[in-house]
Amino acid sequence: MSEEKGSMKLPRFDGYVENYDKWAIQWAAFAEVEGLVMHWAIALPDSSVSVLGKDAVGKLQVATVKTNKKAMAYLALAFDNLKLLKLVTKAKSDEWPEGQAWKVMQSLNKKYRPNELQARVELRKRLRNLKLRFEQDLVTCLKSLWQLSIYLCKPRLT
Repeated sequence: MSEEKGSMKLPRFDGYVENYDKWAIQWAAFAEVEGLVMHWAIALPDSSVSVLGKDAVGKLQVATVKTNKKAMAYLALAFDNLKLLKLVTKAKSDEWPEGQAWKVMQSLNKKYRPNELQARVELRKRLRNLKLRFEQDLVTCLKSLWQLSIYLCKPRLT
């Protein structure tokens, strides 16, 4: 399920943990192609409302605010359920009425990429509970096992 946008498709996220990594990779590629990737820490103004843009820094801030608005619009379109859309709403403030895209992405990472130890324990629990039921297709069970093994076998970055 994707929306057409020029030659790139907007990746959609349904809110399921097992689909987040795929969506995050696709979103990063989409953001790069659409020009949504910027050095936020350098150019992010205190408020999107009071940006003047007359000097070089101001022009950079105007461009950042415009890019942020575009990213927020794409994020709102990419989410398939109300819980995810609430993240967009939470990123809004008086200074940033359209919201801040980095806050949405930070919330997503916090929710879908939790503490590694906690995630590994949860995955092991899901692996222990994986059973082939009589009416279940063997391919479906093997696919679930394969997906769990991918997460459990990821190398540690420490």
